[in-house]
Amino acid sequence: MPYGTVPIIMSISTTGIVFSYLGFRQGLDFAGETRNPQRDVPLGTILGFVMGIIVYVLLQVLFIGSIPWSALGLRPGNWTGLSATPISAAPFFEAARLSSSSALRWWSWGVMLGAIVAPIGTGLIYIGTVSRVLYGMSTNGSIPETFMKLNRHRVPWIGLLISWLIGALYLLPFPSWAYIASLTVFATVFTYTVGGAAVPALRKHAPEIRRPFKLWAPTVMGGIAFIAAYMIVYWAGFSTMWIAVPLVLAGLPIFYIYVAPRWYKVSRSLGAALGVVYWVVLAVTTYFLLYRDIVLPWASISYGPLPLKLSYQVDFWAFVLINLLTTVAFTLVVYSMGNEELRKEINSGWWVIAALFIGIILVFYGTLGPFGSNAPIGYPLDDVSTAVAAAVLYVFALISARRTKDLEALIQSLKGP
Repeated sequence: MPYGTVPIIMSISTTGIVFSYLGFRQGLDFAGETRNPQRDVPLGTILGFVMGIIVYVLLQVLFIGSIPWSALGLRPGNWTGLSATPISAAPFFEAARLSSSSALRWWSWGVMLGAIVAPIGTGLIYIGTVSRVLYGMSTNGSIPETFMKLNRHRVPWIGLLISWLIGALYLLPFPSWAYIASLTVFATVFTYTVGGAAVPALRKHAPEIRRPFKLWAPTVMGGIAFIAAYMIVYWAGFSTMWIAVPLVLAGLPIFYIYVAPRWYKVSRSLGAALGVVYWVVLAVTTYFLLYRDIVLPWASISYGPLPLKLSYQVDFWAFVLINLLTTVAFTLVVYSMGNEELRKEINSGWWVIAALFIGIILVFYGTLGPFGSNAPIGYPLDDVSTAVAAAVLYVFALISARRTKDLEALIQSLKGP
């Protein structure tokens, strides 16, 4: 707080605050395996969130009260100075190690052991979650049916192995836990925008479905959720979004290569050609126009504000326009080759593409972008602009929603024979 509200907002996405609360969704991911979902899902979700708040608030109170200012050679309240001390790398371990109590000094090794053991539980739960997400993607035709195979324990074992492999590879290229947390927050919370729009859309397009738990004022609550999720994504900053947005876009060729040929009769060779070219264009532009020409100069000055030079803006807009045109043009080629159902599917998804490109443009020119204090859109105007953009995208998403064949099949299955 001594440094204003900007650092508080930045910390929400970049320091693990949102990451700490992502566990509430695990009850939703495992909902299909509960005996009484009407009772267990709301209860587990709400209790998990409330318990997380209690635990993490108490941890912060403990941390603030245990900082050994004198042992660190700092004036009490010099929060910025903490970043240059060992306590910034291992807060609770160092606080206990530097304590005047011999019992606490010994306990510091217990803290270190806990830091190694505790994440194992989280890792196991998330591996199980991802395997079920892959199972769900397989059931709706987004990826091959192989991921639907279950072992004798009714676990999607192929998805389990793939999720472990992805998790292992995910740790290799990133320099710090904070960067991993920021990227995870972006990828996860961005999907929550879909959830915010889906609730009122389903209420409108499938009103006859039995709902044991009905959300009050779904259009309003969905809009608040959509805007909040989009704001959290924005607060991840350009340091995360420059790599996160291309990674999300890199999933689009799967639609060209697998989904469109498999379900909508698009030429498989055409889909493969479009997908490969798309990946090449995306990789080349991300490396040369973003990473080499903007991110590296920014990193060379320890992510301080870059000057508002035209060359940076030209490189950025070249990246945006090349990939936006590639995305639209390739998707329209598939659109023209597919059947009527494919066209409806594509028309329902344009808002997601718009959300990605609008988000990276806003963060590039905002205070969380490479220009920092030199940014054309200063604080709080950048946050207001993002909230307005999110509200417009929410309306766009609701207008794009429709009653799909899959939804119709689900409704018929719920009615029974």
